[in-house]
Amino acid sequence: MKKPSFALPTILVLLIASSHLLSQRVAENDKVKEGIALSGKAYLLYDSGLFLKSNEIFKKAYSEDGDNKLALYMIAYSDYRLMEAGFAKAEESSFE
Repeated sequence: MKKPSFALPTILVLLIASSHLLSQRVAENDKVKEGIALSGKAYLLYDSGLFLKSNEIFKKAYSEDGDNKLALYMIAYSDYRLMEAGFAKAEESSFE
């Protein structure tokens, strides 16, 4: 009598699980890409409001996945740009 094989069902379950995890990672990267596009626009327009919006997108992506190093880097980048914009406005007002 032949013993039942568990290899095929196990492989099938692993493929489905990895496919699901990969699709979640792609969705998170789409959020980060959206934030990067918004951050680039904010840099060109020197708009702190857009930097704040992009920062929120990055923070949300990082809170959903604590291993997302790109989102963490972009949080630091947008914080730096916000600080830089604040210093630039302070310098402009000191000349008035």
